[in-house]
Order: sequence, then structure tokens, then C-alpha cells
Amino acid sequence: MKHQNKFFTIPASGVRATAFLVFILSLAAMIYNSYILIGLLAYDFLIRTLGYFKISILALIARKTIAPRLSFINNFNRVNPKRFAALIGFLLSLSTLIFHIFDLTGYMNITLAVLAFFSFLESAFGFCAGCKLYGLLIKMKLIKDELCEDCVIRFPGKKAA
Repeated sequence: MKHQNKFFTIPASGVRATAFLVFILSLAAMIYNSYILIGLLAYDFLIRTLGYFKISILALIARKTIAPRLSFINNFNRVNPKRFAALIGFLLSLSTLIFHIFDLTGYMNITLAVLAFFSFLESAFGFCAGCKLYGLLIKMKLIKDELCEDCVIRFPGKKAA
């Protein structure tokens, strides 16, 4: 079910576990040159971009298998920055699929490596580059999300807008 509440949060353990699966699938797609894995990544990112976290295949597997083992991670993430990050993941995986279709293996591997790198950062360290970009876009007033005050990047020595 799509959730419209801008204050909706998702467990960080599930997010990090899902990112780990994205990392593994990105590497596997690169090694096996698999359009099926790339398509799965694109589909799953699209589902999460649209806000259907509960029916995301990767999120479901992550929540049921990996996340319970990450009980030490007990904080929550706002959904809006995660949806924005999923949009970036969708665009990267869609680009990867297009590169695969046109047999542009070098470009395909570069986009998969970027996807693997950023999903590794999220899974290992909880660093979401897409979320940071989201906050920066709010700060630059390119997008409006007044309900996500903690998303805005604060620069040292500057007052919040």
C-alpha cells in the first residue's frame, strides 16, 4: 500500500539490509552480464520510488532474512529522501539495462559499479548519497519539503533557511 504521509519512516535496519542485497545483485549482474538481474534491480527501484516499500521484492527478502540480524540498528529513516535515492537507483539501473540492450558492456559495468559502490556505503555505513543530495536540493530550494526539516544539510557557520 502506498503511504502518503510525509512523516512516514522506515526502519534503518531494513534499508541497510536492502542496500546489501542491491550491492550483491549489482556485483552479480556485472559478473554474469545478466539482464534479468539488472531488470530485477530496475523493477525493485521503481516499486520503492513509487512508495510501495511493503511489496518490494528486495525489501521483503531483506526484512525477513537480514534485518532481524541487525537489531543493533534501531533508528528510523524518513521515507522522502529514501524514495529520492530509489529514483536515482532506478535511473541508474534503467540506464544499465539500456546499455545491456545495446551491448555497451563498458558503460553497463560503470553504472553497475556506481550502483554497487553507493549501495555498499548505505549497507555498511548507513551513508545514503541520494539522501544527502535530496537535502542539498532542499537547501538550494530546488525542491520543497518543509516537513523533512532533518533532511536539510546544515553547513558549518551558516544559519538554517
